[in-house]
Amino acid sequence: MIKVNTNGATTEDFKTIDVIIDLETKRKISRVNGSDQFGIMTACYIDGEFRLISEYDVPQDIANKLKKA
Repeated sequence: MIKVNTNGATTEDFKTIDVIIDLETKRKISRVNGSDQFGIMTACYIDGEFRLISEYDVPQDIANKLKKA
């Protein structure tokens, strides 16, 4: 599991962090069947908290699986 810490990040750091978040989100989606159907943009731990952002409501069972993936 990748945990992203944005405390004290610079503009350049945030560019790198965005890449890490995108990669981690893609990794999680690839591991959870059916999660690719919800337009998930973020599924990652950021500053110690799991963040799930999607275009559609994600069923709780899929959200839980993404969190653990």
